[in-house]
Amino acid sequence: MRCTFHGADFEALATLWNEFYPADFHLDAPTLRQNTVEQPLFDWGASFIQEIDGHPHAMLAVKRSANGLYTPADQDVYHVCALAFKEPDVAVDLLAEAKTVLRSRGATHLIFGQDAAHLFPGCPAEHKKLSAFLMVEGFLGDKQVVDLTRSVAEAAEPELSEGVEVRSLGLEDLPALEDFFRREFPKSRWEYDLLEKVRQEGNASCVVGLFLKGVLQGFALVQRPGVCKHAMGGLVWSGALGEKTAALGPIAIAEAHRGLGHGSRLVRSVLWNLREAGMERCLVDWVESPEFFEKQGFGPFRAYRQMTLGLEPEPTPEPEI
Repeated sequence: MRCTFHGADFEALATLWNEFYPADFHLDAPTLRQNTVEQPLFDWGASFIQEIDGHPHAMLAVKRSANGLYTPADQDVYHVCALAFKEPDVAVDLLAEAKTVLRSRGATHLIFGQDAAHLFPGCPAEHKKLSAFLMVEGFLGDKQVVDLTRSVAEAAEPELSEGVEVRSLGLEDLPALEDFFRREFPKSRWEYDLLEKVRQEGNASCVVGLFLKGVLQGFALVQRPGVCKHAMGGLVWSGALGEKTAALGPIAIAEAHRGLGHGSRLVRSVLWNLREAGMERCLVDWVESPEFFEKQGFGPFRAYRQMTLGLEPEPTPEPEI
């Protein structure tokens, strides 16, 4: 029986998920629910579950693009935010139904992962079964991104020069954060992700700000297991990676202040604070250019291939003569 996610049994879906993915990508039911149906961009009409004898055998969850909230050109882009299956044929049928729904809306592309409150920034390179399924279904793309990790045991207390302050934000700092986005990253996906994260948490303490002479000129999202109520990005894997692994990122510095060491100061401050809080490791997910983080002591952890499916209209059959 094919059904939607309304009233879905997330304990059963988490079991399906954990049977399909390697241990490093295991999820519990609350995390899977939080990052699918509890997200504002979850697409109820294009997401499906296939059950056999009352048990889920395949699931396909879709979200709208966060950028579509700001940029009309991206309103036709959708994301596969969660996919797991026992048999590929069942997943093929779910994907076919989702494509039919999305094409009827004028959608042009379906991206694997990379959604707001994402689980994956791409297809995990180590998951050959998933990669083969996506390629057979027409998903294309060779760009690779990586997750990086490092121990925080060696983190040293940073020295900040006069006029430089690094601290967690309060709700009273939100206007400054919104102004930073307007100046530096107007209409960006980061703006949506961070402000939605703050809304869900009910506070802004997960955002660490870099202040230069009292003006917010940079930020880093820092998440700790047991502290953040709503995991996003790298923190969704805390169940598999351990309760002492924190997540860092995204991180950004105002353009006029780049190349002056402020990014390094911000990261060093974060790592020192994580060490003081009893964390052991730090994960940075979805890194496109790892050179900056490698200079901060991070090394490769796992890789992803970013893949997109074009949703060209189905060809109209020729009339029979």
